[in-house]
Amino acid sequence: MVILNSPTHGMMADSLNDLFESLLGRPLFENKHEVPGPVWSIRNHLKVLLNSRSGSSQYLPDYGIPDISKIYQDMPESLDLLARKIEKGVRTYEPRLTNVRVSLVNKDQEEQFRATYLVEAEISPEGLIMFQTHLNANGEIEVIQGV
Repeated sequence: MVILNSPTHGMMADSLNDLFESLLGRPLFENKHEVPGPVWSIRNHLKVLLNSRSGSSQYLPDYGIPDISKIYQDMPESLDLLARKIEKGVRTYEPRLTNVRVSLVNKDQEEQFRATYLVEAEISPEGLIMFQTHLNANGEIEVIQGV
């Protein structure tokens, strides 16, 4: 049994990534920004987490965020709820981050819907780290590190 909030969960995930990368002979994800250390790995995990939908995993039913169509139905109030769901998901499934805070920074509905969230957290030994996330009309979330 894996306890996802344990300090060893991140190490186990890193070990699995190392195993898969060894078998493939290449990194699982391309490091386009040449970011050293765990920041790049955290960014990629956030991208997977935030583009997963709650209930899509039988073993981790709360992994991911709610169905985006439900968010669209209850806008604009649901955008603040989504910020809280993102924060809860990051706190639960990204144990390398502490003191996680998520805030809605911008919502744009002129041509095509887009909401921007700022994820602020602390990581040891780097300190404060920020990720900007963009939710587009298709329900996809892009994660950008180092805002």
